[in-house]
Amino acid sequence: MKHFLIYIAAVLLFVIPFLCVGEWLVRQVPNAYRYKEEWMEAHHNEVNTLILGNSHSYAAVKPDMMDKDTFGVTFNLANFWQTLDMDYFLLQKFDCPQLKTLLIPISYPTFFFENMGVSPKRLIYYKLYMNYPAKPFYSNFEFFDLQTFGTKVRAFFFPPEDVGYDKYGWTTSYKLKYKDPLLMLNGDEARTHTRKKWKEAVEISEKNYAILQHIADDCKQREIKLVLFTTPAWYSYRNLIDSRQFARMHELITRFLQQNEGTMYFDYLADSRFTDEDFCNSNHLSDIGAEKFTKILCNDIEEQTDALAQ
Repeated sequence: MKHFLIYIAAVLLFVIPFLCVGEWLVRQVPNAYRYKEEWMEAHHNEVNTLILGNSHSYAAVKPDMMDKDTFGVTFNLANFWQTLDMDYFLLQKFDCPQLKTLLIPISYPTFFFENMGVSPKRLIYYKLYMNYPAKPFYSNFEFFDLQTFGTKVRAFFFPPEDVGYDKYGWTTSYKLKYKDPLLMLNGDEARTHTRKKWKEAVEISEKNYAILQHIADDCKQREIKLVLFTTPAWYSYRNLIDSRQFARMHELITRFLQQNEGTMYFDYLADSRFTDEDFCNSNHLSDIGAEKFTKILCNDIEEQTDALAQ
């Protein structure tokens, strides 16, 4: 027993300093969470249009493609697996007194996941870099996400040419040059986005609906235009969507639109205008697709705005 304890102590004496040094190194590596926090702290008083949501809006909506005369100062505050509860946190955190338009995606998994969905370790990044009050102990240290920890340590010594985001908050991770043809044919991520326990799915969907209603109430009070949209997906992804969850998604959207007059919703999930080169994988647009999507979305918003004004 004594030898075992000595062995454990020796291992810890080696591992703990290594983890401490590694933790310091990875926190020096540029990341989207810190960048967005710092950008919003500096510019929240100027923002006129804000984009929230998960990776679907993070990849699809390019602020630099949006007309400044119509949408003003625009920033993409979306991120990977950013769920509605986090959207609401960010909307409350950054008081944007000039905000006129709020864009939120309603993806296939939107109503059915909370607390970073299937990636709870992303709480680490929100706590460390965006001051989110996460309670789990693991959220205090990046090394608890060992899957990416080593990659980030290497990035400190060998910085990549592309940090993964542009100055407007849009992700550069899904450029056409990064496309994997196999991921286009394999839409299996739709299964990841499907809740397996239906009772749990219904309960969570009602919680998320309530959060979206809170966001809508804030928008009404502040006279902010709320725009909901569903981004395109390739047929391989759409074919694996669970029919019951999909029906529930549209049931909630229909109810929400009935209860929140003036809210816009645009559904592009199966839009035939988007072709192979517009996708980086089965459910994320490429940079080519993002440019096309942003133009179409902006045009639709302007047309509906004009129609409502008449």
